[in-house]
This record gives sequence, structure tokens and C-alpha cells, in this order.
Amino acid sequence: MASQDIAKLLDTQPPALPANVARVKADGLPTQHLIDWELFQTYWARTNIIATDQRIDTVKATADNASAAVTTEAQARIDGDTALAGQITTVSARANQATANGQIFFAAMAAPAGAVAAYGIFLTAGSAYTGMQLIAKSDGTAAIVFDANYFALNKSGTAQNVFTYDGSVFRFNVPVEIGTTDILAGAVNAPEAATAGTLLQVGDTGGGWRTIISVSNSGARGYVALIQGDFEYRVTPGWSGTFDGEFRILRSDGQVLYGPSALFNYVNFATVSISRLDKTFDATYTYSVQVKLNLTPTSGGAASADFRRRGIMIDLRKR
Repeated sequence: MASQDIAKLLDTQPPALPANVARVKADGLPTQHLIDWELFQTYWARTNIIATDQRIDTVKATADNASAAVTTEAQARIDGDTALAGQITTVSARANQATANGQIFFAAMAAPAGAVAAYGIFLTAGSAYTGMQLIAKSDGTAAIVFDANYFALNKSGTAQNVFTYDGSVFRFNVPVEIGTTDILAGAVNAPEAATAGTLLQVGDTGGGWRTIISVSNSGARGYVALIQGDFEYRVTPGWSGTFDGEFRILRSDGQVLYGPSALFNYVNFATVSISRLDKTFDATYTYSVQVKLNLTPTSGGAASADFRRRGIMIDLRKR
């Protein structure tokens, strides 16, 4: 069995025969002591120097509060009907409380149930970690796995952060061009919609605006937004008087995208459809359909207007 330290390995080497031990008999043949010592040396060399099932070599240096080491391990083993081969190289460095480590491994295993081969690189520096693993299986599957904060390509000495992954979403940080028309239907659209079928009764708004329906974006970026809204309205039956109304589409940053436009005194339900393009779309925006009513009843019950079949949609299109 090989040692991880060459000095320790040499310490296990059989010592030379003492001077007072005879090596040759009177007839010139070797003594039993010499034969035993040679067999011991041969066995030691076979198991420690020329063993074919395992190799572990270490180079290291230490000084004060610093240390550095390089360890290379190679192993081949047969366990029943399973064959395993592996090679690992590990480097480590420490200075006071600062640490850094790196490891490269290459392994292959074969058994009646199947075979697998793997290659990996793993690096740590303090609490930071990154790595890559390639794996192939005899069942026909294979994978390349990266673990990092971001993926960068280096051209002309400048590393460019291409995309990031937060555990659920890949986000490209550079312009992306698609050279074909092979894009799934709706794959570059990201609609958000809200509807309300219940009847909403709105009275005099006192000069202010009342939201009758709104929708928020779920976080999509890099789109142009087509805002579409619609609703049906009428003057609530049972009162008469002066009806003055307006409607608009408001963005959550205060920008009015549509309107104000007039609402009229309809006894039966009338349909209003709105469509407006927002080229300055942002992932944090909420869009609202709002109405403002100035109602002065002269007879009947409380003055109000009825709104039904309200809907609004953010139809996102890739720029």
C-alpha cells in the first residue's frame, strides 16, 4: 500500500542487515538471513513502489501560518463483477485564515447493470464555490453541469457575463439573435390578463378617479407592451339627472397612456374597447382602467353607473 508522504514511505523500507549478520555461507551460498531480507525487500517494493492498484503521491510545503499541497491519487479496483478506475488531483493552499482548494477527478465504473464515466473540476476560495461535471451513462443519458454565479465568455481579454441563473430563470445579459424562424408559437409573448364578470356599481367619484380593473406584470423584461382593456357600462336604473363621466388607462408611475375620454348617458349597456402601445414598458408596472364620474341626481334613488365584463391585458411582444 502506497504512502501519501514519500518520507513516511521511505521510513517503512526494510533496513539493511546488521554487520554482524552473515550474508554468505562457507560454501558461497546465501544465508537464510539474506534470503529472508531479499524477500522482504521484494515484497515491500511490490506493495509500495510498483503496486498496480493504487498510487497516492503528495508534494507539500509548510512555513509559519502557511501551507500548500498537491496530491495525486490513482486507483484501479475490481470488486466482484464491478470494475472501478479513478484519478483525482487535489491542490490546496492556506495562509492564516484564507484558504483555496481545487480538485480534478476522472472516474469510470462498469458493472453488469451498466457503466458510467465522469469528469469534474471543483474550486473553492473561502466561501466561494464553482465547479463543472461531465457524466455519461450507458443508458444513453449524458449531462454537463455547471455551478457558478454567472457564465462568461472571454474574447480579446474581456470577460463578458453572458447569462445568469437564479434557480428558476435563465436571464441573458447580452443581445440575443435568433437566426431562424423556428420559434414556438407564443414563445416570445408574455401576456398578463385580468377579468371581472361581476357587476360593479360606481357612484359620484368626487372629482377623483376610481379603478375598475388592473393588471400587473410578472417580471418579464425587454418587451413592448400592448395594453388592451374593455368594459360595458350603463347608467344605473332608478334615478335621473346629470351624468358626466370619463375613462382612461393609467400606468403605475403616473403616466396616462389613454384618455381621458368621455362616457355618455346610456340606459342600456354600451361597450368600450381600449388599446394602447407602451414602448417604455418596465417589469414593475401595473396598468389600470379608471373612471371618473360627476353625477347630479334630480329624482329617483342614489346616482351611480353599472360596469360589467371588465378586462385588461398586457400583451408583451419582443422588441
